[in-house]
Amino acid sequence: MKIAIKHTLLLPLLLFFFMSAQAFASKSGDVNDELEQLGTEFAAAIRHGNINAIIAMYDMERTGELVAEQLYDGKKQRTHFLSGFMSNSKETFVKNLFAFQQASSSDATFLKVIETDGEKTPVVRVDLDTGGHDFVHLFAHKNEQGKWQAYDMYVATAGKRVTQKMAENLTFMLNSKSNLLKRLIGVKQLDEELIVAYRELTHHVQQGEIQKAWDIYEQLPEKAKRSRGVLDISLGVAQLLSEELYTQQLELLAKYHGDDPTTLFMLLDYYFTVGEYDKAISGIRAMQDLYGEEAALNNLLANVYYMLNDKEKARAFAKKSRQLEPFFIGAYWTELTLLNEANEHQQMVSLLQTMEQNWDFDFREADFAQDTMYDIFIKSEPFVAWMQLKND
Repeated sequence: MKIAIKHTLLLPLLLFFFMSAQAFASKSGDVNDELEQLGTEFAAAIRHGNINAIIAMYDMERTGELVAEQLYDGKKQRTHFLSGFMSNSKETFVKNLFAFQQASSSDATFLKVIETDGEKTPVVRVDLDTGGHDFVHLFAHKNEQGKWQAYDMYVATAGKRVTQKMAENLTFMLNSKSNLLKRLIGVKQLDEELIVAYRELTHHVQQGEIQKAWDIYEQLPEKAKRSRGVLDISLGVAQLLSEELYTQQLELLAKYHGDDPTTLFMLLDYYFTVGEYDKAISGIRAMQDLYGEEAALNNLLANVYYMLNDKEKARAFAKKSRQLEPFFIGAYWTELTLLNEANEHQQMVSLLQTMEQNWDFDFREADFAQDTMYDIFIKSEPFVAWMQLKND
């Protein structure tokens, strides 16, 4: 078993360099109910791959305004930036933003409405077919037609809002003498050589020249390399190069920014990989305090306790996960693995039958024969009897 928590939205945001007021108060109806509806519809659009529905639910102009506010102080500069930003296709913008959804078969579930940065935000959990998860907080307001639209998102695996990440990326590329860039890399002054290096780094990322981007990163001063802003870029680059480099960069993030609550979910996979299970459990518990009892986090706990060889707790959390969400398939595979190791063959058959009822499965012996871990199971009396019954 392995926890899979990758930066699902980090790479699309890094590659989106070519893109150059508070929510309205509800006058009628319950705001929570309306935001729950938005979260439910947003999750359904991701689940069904309906990019047009997402486009309709997203306010690109407000996104651009928030980015401009972070980049520039002057109204004229902001207006000029927004004009260029809005000249890009909204369809292209949304497709880049949700590139993870188009690259794989994603499931999504609306969880609840919570407060983020002082605003009520619907939270949607995204489950990738690779086994990874992400938690997306939708910042939304009512447009002039009275319809709720998302205009920003906090993404757990990035530890930042989309508009913040976009502003940081564009600062590295365009606004090289700004105070924001100095803050991002932790320096008071920037010399011209460093400015050129940052521009080259972001240019290579934009062009998809990943190895060249990494080579530039390696030449940066140590203080800059471990700053949060540069580390975020390096994570996306390293993830494309090798698992070893990716883990190395996560180690730096843990060492220098592990106390930052926004890195909590980003580091779970790292803690799992290096065997720091106590930190993984602490991180998952903190996420549960935020999101409540839901399936994915309980299943992650099951995986951690499995690695700690506490099979009883692992089974309890896996079972709790599928009880919370009967259609969360990851919990079924986790529990099946645990039952198999305990030689609980009748319970395995019962669980597989439930999976057939919930999904379009028709399990046969060939589905298990290729994996040696099931050698005993496929010869067991409950399995043989089940197969005979299916074949009659």
